[in-house]
Amino acid sequence: MKKFLRILLVEDSRDDADLLLLCLRRGGYEPELRRVETRAEMKAALESAIWDVVVSDFSMPSFSGIGALELMKEGGYDLPFIIVSGAIGEETAVQAMRAGANDYLMKDNLARLVPAIEREMREFRGRQERRRVEKEIRKLSQAVRQSPVSVVMTDLDGCIEYVNPKFTELTGYSYIEVIGEKTSILNAGTMHPEHYAELWRTVTAGKVWHGEFHNKKKNGVLYWEDATIAPIVDENGVAQGYLSVKEDITARKEAEAELKSKTEELDTLNYDLHELTLEITKVEEKARKRFAGLLHDDIGQNLVAINMALSSYISEASLAGKTSSALTTLGEAGDLLQETIDSIRKMCKDLYPVSPYGERLMASKGLVGALMWYVGNVLAPVGIEVDVDACDIVEELSDEYKQHIYKILQECLQNVVKHSSASLVKVRCSLKNGLFCISVRDDGVGISDRDFDESAEDKNRGASIGIRLMRERIKAMGGTLTITSKVGSGTSIAAEFPMP
Repeated sequence: MKKFLRILLVEDSRDDADLLLLCLRRGGYEPELRRVETRAEMKAALESAIWDVVVSDFSMPSFSGIGALELMKEGGYDLPFIIVSGAIGEETAVQAMRAGANDYLMKDNLARLVPAIEREMREFRGRQERRRVEKEIRKLSQAVRQSPVSVVMTDLDGCIEYVNPKFTELTGYSYIEVIGEKTSILNAGTMHPEHYAELWRTVTAGKVWHGEFHNKKKNGVLYWEDATIAPIVDENGVAQGYLSVKEDITARKEAEAELKSKTEELDTLNYDLHELTLEITKVEEKARKRFAGLLHDDIGQNLVAINMALSSYISEASLAGKTSSALTTLGEAGDLLQETIDSIRKMCKDLYPVSPYGERLMASKGLVGALMWYVGNVLAPVGIEVDVDACDIVEELSDEYKQHIYKILQECLQNVVKHSSASLVKVRCSLKNGLFCISVRDDGVGISDRDFDESAEDKNRGASIGIRLMRERIKAMGGTLTITSKVGSGTSIAAEFPMP
């Protein structure tokens, strides 16, 4: 198979050009040849096409081989250049070689032409490859020198062979000071020896190690580095040394430490707030219980006594046959007094709905037992069916948490009785992902958006007061309350809080 060759021939003789073509074809080439005779023609040819080799006569009427060489240099063309001359002396040949010619031969010995072209093209490709490699090395070297991270090369014993300018800028050590020193010159002594032992086990096994160093600069200032260290291996895979690429992460570590400190402070504040909220809830509950007791036991009982006395007086007057507008007015006053007594009882129940008996029952029978008592005595009489499913873990909670849960469920069920017109209620208690979950879902009339709004003017309207009390209690336990409802489609109340 013929080999293709693009050849630029600087030659004034057509016959010599034909002879050269014949030699190339005999040598196995299919040449694409262009013949030029002047400087202008050669310049145009170089600019208009790509050539594999330039072959030039040494002496021509209007041009010369030396002139052709100079033109190539001026244009920055790097091509194999071979002089073919009819007569050239040794001194002239040396002059041509010094000017940049790669070879020269006589026109009467063109048998050397093909081997000369092949040799020069091989050397040309070699020079191109060397220049490419050298360019890549220069580029790589420049990249390493200008790198924003530290680059360190060591031998197999960890002795430093090279550091880039970023290393010297960061550590304060000059290039001369660290060459030949071990990388332990930076060791601040704050990290466990096993950290470095693991590093060496990794890299000596031919693997890449990644980790952090707490190092010390020349001036004694400590700093943090994120480092990647890898073996440098030859073409046979044998390690020749190690390459370290290290980034200064001191600012990041300081920010992380600051964030951790602030997080710990926030956690402490949250804990204190949690405890305070819980204490406030206890105080509020105690106050409501005391106020409810005052209304019921003192004011309520006094009003009952007054009403009883009034009723007795009216009864005696009626038996004696006395009739007057005053007795009628007293009767109406008695009815109004009874309504007031009923309102006080209802208010007491709203303020503190927990039955003392229910609390005592929970202490002896557990949370589920107390809840079932409440269901049987409050919901069953009004025709509401209750389905209770509580996990065993509920009885393992502290008495304080069980009381909170009992009161939350009691608030929910009381709202169901008072406002939902429901026929079925489902109560669920479960443990999910470390959170204790309780839910109460009814099939009643639902709650309007206004009932969710604690800022509404009528705080005693609907279920809003019950929701507010539940929300406060759940917040005190560090939990969250979710209410889902739609008018006509029932209400679902769910609470989640962490296990104590």
